[in-house]
Amino acid sequence: MNKTLLIPILALVGLSAQAQDVDVRDAAMEAASAIVNAPKPEAVVEKPQYWTTSADFDLGFNQTALFNWAAGGNNTITLGVGLDAKANYKKGLAAWDNRLQLNYGFLWSSDKHGLLQKNNDRIYLESKYAMKFKEDSKWNYTASLDFRTQFTDGFKDSGWEEIDGKWVGQKISGFFSPAYLNLALGIEWVPNDWFTLNIAPATGGLVFCDDAILRPSFGMKPIAGTAPAAYQSTLFQLGAQVKAGVNVSINEKFAFETQLVLFYDYLYDYKIANASKFPIRVNWDNKISWQAARFFKIALNTWMIYDPIVIFTDQDPTVGDHRVQFKEFFSVSFTYSISNKKK
Repeated sequence: MNKTLLIPILALVGLSAQAQDVDVRDAAMEAASAIVNAPKPEAVVEKPQYWTTSADFDLGFNQTALFNWAAGGNNTITLGVGLDAKANYKKGLAAWDNRLQLNYGFLWSSDKHGLLQKNNDRIYLESKYAMKFKEDSKWNYTASLDFRTQFTDGFKDSGWEEIDGKWVGQKISGFFSPAYLNLALGIEWVPNDWFTLNIAPATGGLVFCDDAILRPSFGMKPIAGTAPAAYQSTLFQLGAQVKAGVNVSINEKFAFETQLVLFYDYLYDYKIANASKFPIRVNWDNKISWQAARFFKIALNTWMIYDPIVIFTDQDPTVGDHRVQFKEFFSVSFTYSISNKKK
């Protein structure tokens, strides 16, 4: 090839390579600049969770069947269901705790065909708003509400008779017969996470009895000028309440819980017939539970009540006496829990 032509060609190739190097260098610089100047992703901030909720569902079942059993006995079926639901809110110095407990159980026995006898029946709702004195204080100002009643009618155990193929019993309680509603204002001491003591010197209460026949048994006052005597369906109470609670978990499987509530009525009438010599209402609830397996729980519940306005009678509802009430319920049940955890 002619040397005259070779020199320009080599020059053109050199210029082309140099231009490509410049383009590559510029592209790399632009990419680096884009990376450096790219907007930084914003840090994800988790929203605070002020609510914690949980619900425990229990289902217990027992069955006995006998066939040519020389020792005798009756075929029986028992069924019990329960719900223990909680919804608690906490933000800053304020806390709002809510709890609903529902229990119902019945017994069927072959000696009373077609009759279901309940052996557990309870509705209990608690709600408490608390405000700490200050950040590190163990004392709170509190306003609390609680409500108690039952689902269905209760009958005296020995009062069942079969008349014309139907079972007839002596009714002694029912839904809203009685029912208790209390609103308490006071202070609370919380020295640790397993004990609370609430003192409420200003507690207003209402006692309801929807069944007119049962009203004398639950302290309802007679209506003046009625013959035969009729009774009011609601009783207003104003007094002081003390509530102490213990909730201890030995480990993840074993737990003990107790609550003692004492209420003294400032308006209690000592002059009425059958007036109690101990005018303080007592409610003492206890629960011991063991989570034997993931879905099976063994539990022992006891409830003790003394109410100075409740009169136990045999025949005449206007004449009777005051007694301590006690109920114990032992269960082996299928249990299922759902909950959220506070972050």
